[in-house]
Amino acid sequence: MRTHSDLQMRLEGERLQFRLIFAACFLCFLAAALIQRLLPRDDFSSAAAQKSPKSILDEAKAIANRTIPFAFMG
Repeated sequence: MRTHSDLQMRLEGERLQFRLIFAACFLCFLAAALIQRLLPRDDFSSAAAQKSPKSILDEAKAIANRTIPFAFMG
């Protein structure tokens, strides 16, 4: 039988795992976003990307937020 404290400990462990995975992925996506910004662009870049460019940090955070939940599915 699980107690309330067992559930609390499990949730804290999952939060820590999420933060660690997020931090690792954020750094990878930050490096990718930086490389993407440094590479020359062609004239056929999307108009939406040219209209409202995000900061490199915001871009990396958004990608990490979209991909990390898949690690916890199942």
